[in-house]
Amino acid sequence: MTKKEEIKQALGDLTDKDLIPHYKTVFLPDSVELENVEPFLNSDSIEQKTCLTILSNSCKELKADFNNYLLDTYETLEYTDDRLTFPDIGNISRFIVWKFKFNDTNCFDKVFEYAELILNNGSESTKNLIIVGLFEGIQNVCGWHQVDYYKGFDKWLRPNSKKAWDDLIDFWEKGKK
Repeated sequence: MTKKEEIKQALGDLTDKDLIPHYKTVFLPDSVELENVEPFLNSDSIEQKTCLTILSNSCKELKADFNNYLLDTYETLEYTDDRLTFPDIGNISRFIVWKFKFNDTNCFDKVFEYAELILNNGSESTKNLIIVGLFEGIQNVCGWHQVDYYKGFDKWLRPNSKKAWDDLIDFWEKGKK
């Protein structure tokens, strides 16, 4: 069996439509206001909850999608104890691949600028959330949808993000051998 046949078999009937959100649209980009995240970015140690606030305020379209996801998943926009940061950032990863796949990358400069700032100023658990949650999440979803994650995002990745991105690829590539 060839590599492509193995992938097709593993993915089953997964299509690009699976990238499009399956939750109800309550918020539209024009109906949300972005929060001022500058004070958060100047923090000495950005925590996971703050990381999600920063990333989701990268652009109005991402904020609207994230708010719709939160309402569907938690039935509130408020941060509650039952919120799980890795699935939440996984939704942001899916959003990024969805936009990339359909060549709508308008907010990528800001998303990846914020990811770099969080890597530079985040707590250890928050850095892990960016690397394992966001970057590895993007790479996984890209793999499922035949998107080039090896070089496809290079123009948006900043120095620390690029190193973390490539280190993930190297880690998984070595694990396959």
